[in-house]
Amino acid sequence: MKKVFSVLEGIGVYLAFLLLPGILLLAVQLLAPGAAEGAYWVLQNFSTLITAAVLLAVYRLAGKRVREAAGWPAGQLSGRDCLAAFLLGICGNAAISAVLNLLPASWVESYGEQSSAVLEGPFVLILLTVVILAPLCEEIIFRGLIFRAFRRALPFGAAGALSALLFGAAHVHPLWVCYAFGMGFAFSVMVERKGSLGVSAAAHFGFNLMSLLTAVIASSRLLGWIFYGSAFHILFWGVLGAAGAVLLWRRFFGRKA
Repeated sequence: MKKVFSVLEGIGVYLAFLLLPGILLLAVQLLAPGAAEGAYWVLQNFSTLITAAVLLAVYRLAGKRVREAAGWPAGQLSGRDCLAAFLLGICGNAAISAVLNLLPASWVESYGEQSSAVLEGPFVLILLTVVILAPLCEEIIFRGLIFRAFRRALPFGAAGALSALLFGAAHVHPLWVCYAFGMGFAFSVMVERKGSLGVSAAAHFGFNLMSLLTAVIASSRLLGWIFYGSAFHILFWGVLGAAGAVLLWRRFFGRKA
């Protein structure tokens, strides 16, 4: 029965992640209509942070320490592992970006529009929300709360795949769903092998930072030509990124510590 409750706990956290921002916005619209526009802006930029804070507060009220609930125990992770994970995220993004850029334009048109919408706004705000807060809070929710809840009830493969499936589904667009599933499973492996959320958070930081840098590169004529001037350029950087990701994975995350 405890295993059933653990699975239900993970699903409950996921439903909270999906529904809580909408519930909060509806509450503001009903109770303070004049503040609805401001609330929408806050939730648009900080919904994941708010959701993570609310969930951790619930766990704290239930008697669990915040670090314990989030899966981030103190003193179990080296700076070298975090740096390797950060670089792994950058290399992985480079490899995935190359694949996406080599796909037919009709396949990626809506994906490009959705990705551009996420990266619109002041640079400092994007850096804060997309590169720092979103990865940190998503790791707390998906690898810290959901994956660990599933892991108490299921073998690693099933727990990792199920949490990765939920992580992918949360990204909506089919292309995002596909590579987010792969990312989610890889992050679960990293957490399982290193015993801390720090490595998956660092990799997620690197991945999202590279997404931001890609947008900057694309806006520059010279850098755009260097990285995306032809299929050869795209393939070269993609292969380089994939090779770097494989080497980092084998060196730091290929086996359990």
